[in-house]
Amino acid sequence: MFKLNEEVKVNYPDELLKNMHIEGVMISPYDTMIGVTALSQQINQDHVLRLYSLVLNEDGFFEVIYELQAFSMQTKEDIRIFLEKLPAMSAIELMMIMNPIPQIASH
Repeated sequence: MFKLNEEVKVNYPDELLKNMHIEGVMISPYDTMIGVTALSQQINQDHVLRLYSLVLNEDGFFEVIYELQAFSMQTKEDIRIFLEKLPAMSAIELMMIMNPIPQIASH
């Protein structure tokens, strides 16, 4: 389950927060030293969700390491729904979302 930002201490680089909104943080239930943070931004008509990996540092703060994946969605509500489903997705389901099958034009 994604948590509100106030529940987890994360050091966000200033450049990420300039144009993006923090949607939440998810800490691994198997290894509490790693997690994922979700940030969103609107680019033209698209709502872009960006997922970043987190690692706990010795000061007790999570550090943003790198971007894992970006998803383009039609609405802010689509982002909310995706984030609610994300923790329960199977690896195969997530891989299919990350690498959608291209539309093949029929001849």
